[in-house]
Amino acid sequence: MHKSILLLICMLSCLPLLSNASIFSNILGGVVSVVKLVREVIDMFTTSTEEKQLEHLTQEMSTLKRAMNSSNGRLLQMMKETSYKTVLTDSIDKIESCEKDYYNYLANKSNATRKNLEKCHDIIENVRTLGKYLSGKSILNTPPLLDLYKENGVCDGAVINGVFKYVFSNLAVGCSVVRTTEALTHESRTNLYDDECKTIMNDVLNYMESEYNGCAPKSCNTFHNHVNNQLATHTSLTLGALHGKLSEMYPWFNFLVFKFEKGGKATEAGNFSLGHDDGIWLLGHRYDIFYFDARIQISQQNQKYQLLIEVHEKYLNGSYFGNVSMETTHYAGGTFKVFQGYASENNVYCAKPNTYTVVHVGEEGKEANTYTVVGEEGKEGNQSNGADPRRTKLPVVWCILIVFYFLYG
Repeated sequence: MHKSILLLICMLSCLPLLSNASIFSNILGGVVSVVKLVREVIDMFTTSTEEKQLEHLTQEMSTLKRAMNSSNGRLLQMMKETSYKTVLTDSIDKIESCEKDYYNYLANKSNATRKNLEKCHDIIENVRTLGKYLSGKSILNTPPLLDLYKENGVCDGAVINGVFKYVFSNLAVGCSVVRTTEALTHESRTNLYDDECKTIMNDVLNYMESEYNGCAPKSCNTFHNHVNNQLATHTSLTLGALHGKLSEMYPWFNFLVFKFEKGGKATEAGNFSLGHDDGIWLLGHRYDIFYFDARIQISQQNQKYQLLIEVHEKYLNGSYFGNVSMETTHYAGGTFKVFQGYASENNVYCAKPNTYTVVHVGEEGKEANTYTVVGEEGKEGNQSNGADPRRTKLPVVWCILIVFYFLYG
């Protein structure tokens, strides 16, 4: 009889360890880093073997450049260097003229519209010009284009992204046009322009990745003041809008945003390092903002690096993670919630040491439990006198062994 009772207790104790937790998966809408944008365009341009596919890509880029130009109030007119303004305006005007010829041909494939489009083969020179300045080349003694939007080495992410997206979307449209003219002129027997456009886009991608690598570490020391100043005039932002604003300001980071009532806070643990600003206050609410390399994907799949963020359920007002997917677990009678995720590589930007101590305090001020997680090169250490929210697999193994003993011992 006592064996049956022990077996039942063991099985029930294992259930919380094996249960499925809820999934938070929010897609970041409307905010795309230029690195991600270029990768997607290269992929679409490479795989667009049919006319309709190329037309779809061109329409997407046409829509983007109109939106960027409208929202930024004629970007090229705002440029600080007249030399860039003149050269880029000239190239973009020629591409836009041929863009009209391209759409006229697609709408009515007559001899007249075809001849007009075939004349646009020479805008490859304008595509080369845009590619040149989007990959770090400069005019005479002027700084590279995107360096115009840095102050003491600190990058203005929103402006850099705006300028880049506008110029790059024109480059992509130009590539669609010259690829079509080459197919019409040579009846698809050559793809020289097609190959050159891919090379130009890849050069731009490599440059922007290096730019992000330079911008990210330099923004660590100014993050708090910059965010505080920017959000002072955006006090009514929803969590999703706040996340979008941060992603616009710092496109080289991913963000995890928590909102708390007074008395609440978020505490991180695990061997995944990341930046953490816990001093943002808006309208009486505290915001904990975690940030890390935007290239790193955090998911629920068990990998080398683990991130845990613990919050007190009573004070949590809301959270928003964009495209980051984390698992949630409740424990201590539902008092605490832990968000858990994994990554295949560690973050190096604005990262704190991988040693954290978390102390849970009960309602009456009594310590509920304490654990320390130490991470070094993917290794973990653990000291505990209470429930560990990482839900270690060791109890599961013991439960299985005990069940096996009672059944077959």
